[in-house]
Amino acid sequence: MPSTYPPDELKGKKLLLLAGADPHRKVVDAAHELGVYVIVADYLPDEESPAKLIADESWLVNVFDVDELVDRCREAGVEGVLNFCSDAPQVPYQKICEKLGFPCFGTAEQFAVLSEKRSFRAYAKEHGLLIVPSYTVEEALEGEADYPVFVKPSCGRGSRGQAICQTTAEAQEAIAAAREFSLDGEVVIEKYMGAYQDFGSSYFIIDSVPYLMKVGDRFLGTKEEGMDRQQVMNVSPTDQIERYLEKTDPRVRSFLSDLGIRFGALFLQGFIDGGDVYYYDPGLRMPGSDFDVMIRNVTGFDSMKSAVRFALTGDETSCFGDPRDAFRLKGGKGVILAIDVRPGTIGAIEGLDVLMADPRSHCLSERHRVGDVIQKTGDVGQRALEIIAYLPNKDDLADYLQFAFDTIRILDVEGEDMVICRASYENGSIQIR
Repeated sequence: MPSTYPPDELKGKKLLLLAGADPHRKVVDAAHELGVYVIVADYLPDEESPAKLIADESWLVNVFDVDELVDRCREAGVEGVLNFCSDAPQVPYQKICEKLGFPCFGTAEQFAVLSEKRSFRAYAKEHGLLIVPSYTVEEALEGEADYPVFVKPSCGRGSRGQAICQTTAEAQEAIAAAREFSLDGEVVIEKYMGAYQDFGSSYFIIDSVPYLMKVGDRFLGTKEEGMDRQQVMNVSPTDQIERYLEKTDPRVRSFLSDLGIRFGALFLQGFIDGGDVYYYDPGLRMPGSDFDVMIRNVTGFDSMKSAVRFALTGDETSCFGDPRDAFRLKGGKGVILAIDVRPGTIGAIEGLDVLMADPRSHCLSERHRVGDVIQKTGDVGQRALEIIAYLPNKDDLADYLQFAFDTIRILDVEGEDMVICRASYENGSIQIR
């Protein structure tokens, strides 16, 4: 299964990476290791776009400005384009590749199904996936929905514009807010599934074969802090893994086969109950974390290099390392830990060197820095840090969580603690306080 390629195969080729947020740095690093010249484009200045700071070149161009990016790619001799782990560039990425004749993770139809929630719901139901029950706006406002309900943008990102509603009055307000965050102005209203375990999975597809990368339980923040719509922790693989493989994985593989994806990355989020998963959110990309770096470190499979090579060659068999059984993480546990903070101005961030000196800590993404002003948004805007850890022994989970929260200190300008939604492992279960 693993392939080897000539060492200078991609040397000097030019790749355009869409979006320069912190998680994109790993793609720049992977491309550089292959000798690729990397250009990063987004609407932010370099100092606010971390991947631009390490790229060979940066373009101050909005990823939605397809025609300008196409023209600049032609002028600069760009040979491939890639969107790896960001929602916003998904559809522009496909359009740019189509206009330039470049390899792309998907077709216009596939991106429509996997970037617009209503299209996904319809297609998934027709092709065998279980879906969270939903309602029309009229049903929700006329009292015909089974409350509580969950209101969210039809086409949005970063958990923005989402709300849990107990009454029709709350739903009416939430629908108006969700429309403001929706790229198409539409909303999705679902049955609130708070009694079920929130869940996420991701696959990497090579030569039409899907390989399971991550299958983990998602834990949300507290209602008291207004973070109950936001993931603050993920532990993979889920303890329900064998039931998932028996009951849901075959459905996902059938769904992907029907959709016809030949190469690329896909994630699905839902709620898991005894191996059955009721899905609510898809994406034809890798999730926006550095979990894939930890997968590479532990298993040897490098999704970043595989994606870069595909973008520049179109080879659907592109594969660095062995993706088979990567999700099992050699019997250990992978942890995504978000450190969220309350509103205020960050005055100090301490303990990061100690945290990363621990061999269990694989990646650290700094989403905010000293001097940043944090607003109360209830979404990723309050995420100051994201940590990716690998625990060879799952029994180390309690110790690692205590270590992380004891080590990291984020203080406001008055010296007061800003950290919220602390995670712990007690009596066999995750607790978020």
